[in-house]
Amino acid sequence: MEPSNEYIHGWHIDAICEHLQAVTAGEIQNLLINVPPGMLKSLLVGVFWPCWEWGVKKLPHLRYICASHSQTLAIRDNIKARRLIMSDWYQDRFTHVRLTADQKAKIKFENTCLGFREAIAAGSITGSRGDRVILDDPLSVEDAYSETVRKSKELWFQEAVPTRLNDITKSSIVVVMQRLHDRDTSGIILEDKLGYEHLCLPMEFDAKRRCKTVIGFSDPRIGDGDLLFPERVPREAVNKLKRDLGEYATAGQLQQSPVPRGGGIIKRDWIQVIDVLPQNFTYIIQSYDTAFKTGQSNDYSVGTTWGILNNEIYLIDRLKGKYEYPELLELVKRSAEKHAPHIILIEDKASGQSLIQSLKRETKLSIKAVKVDTDKIVRVHAITILFEHGRVFMKNSPWSEDYVNVLTKFPYASHDDDVDSTTMALSYFAKLKNSFNISNNQDVFSR
Repeated sequence: MEPSNEYIHGWHIDAICEHLQAVTAGEIQNLLINVPPGMLKSLLVGVFWPCWEWGVKKLPHLRYICASHSQTLAIRDNIKARRLIMSDWYQDRFTHVRLTADQKAKIKFENTCLGFREAIAAGSITGSRGDRVILDDPLSVEDAYSETVRKSKELWFQEAVPTRLNDITKSSIVVVMQRLHDRDTSGIILEDKLGYEHLCLPMEFDAKRRCKTVIGFSDPRIGDGDLLFPERVPREAVNKLKRDLGEYATAGQLQQSPVPRGGGIIKRDWIQVIDVLPQNFTYIIQSYDTAFKTGQSNDYSVGTTWGILNNEIYLIDRLKGKYEYPELLELVKRSAEKHAPHIILIEDKASGQSLIQSLKRETKLSIKAVKVDTDKIVRVHAITILFEHGRVFMKNSPWSEDYVNVLTKFPYASHDDDVDSTTMALSYFAKLKNSFNISNNQDVFSR
């Protein structure tokens, strides 16, 4: 299948094969496998196992629906499986498996015993039903960052996939993927307790999360940090991957735990809480993410006030609540009078546009409408370096704990308005600093 690549064996290959054999034997019905990229998962699950069932186990009547986040990837594995089945090696050994002449396409091929294999894109609807539904990376990295796409794939997985089984009591679903988000397909299976057997193999061993399954498997590694496949991915390669991916992606894609220890993207110990603020800030920024509805499920309006001194930024004050528009307008005016900001940033969206217009018409405040054209997660990643480098401080206040909870749980908190207000302010700070090309020991804003 891959003649230019040397085959290197790892114990995890045996583990995956044993669990797939348990599905064939009826010991496991539905199986979830979480492994890092580069572990032969697509060949093992999507190519070799179906060909093994048709050939070695003499089950050529089995029908497979194989999905990936891209139909191109699903077709790739269809072609590999078809090439293997049509090879002299396979045909000499398994004479009972013959493909039909009239159904031998890349997307779908069938054998003379009426078994078939069909490739689809995760999220699409097919009229076929299968004895095996194989989902290989149903979400891409980009999909995982889009709430709209995630919700769409979630609906498809929960409502469409189960209806594609030939026999709800015997047919099997096998999901194999790297973790990308707390509510990716794996997260749905685990959080909603859908009854899948879970084979979880992180790149670096964590004794507290040792995987054990119903067939008697137990992760054989002993020491924390022991590698999954050092024969192919040695320590130096893993360290480079971790540097390239960053902490958030490392936790999901390598460790199969999409919420890093200590919280989300921004870590609690990065936030420096102080009791006494410095005096005579050289620049004041106020930043508003607004909502004008006050229902229980609606978002909050949040305004944060930031003081800058010696190229460090301090959270001075925070306004948060569910306000009708007239009340919010009055509160913004009062906060501006209290803190005398040099600039007020307001997100230029439906709920913020009225506020922008009213403040420009009724006051002489410096108002900047901020158009947000990137994903929230991307915006947070862009400003985490300020937290990591100890450049962000906040005053110890009655609202501090709530603010820190929202910030450090993102993107898993039910509301993220504090995050939007914060990213606007810190992005503005970073852009001004960079535009002057000022070193850390010079104060941009005192100029």
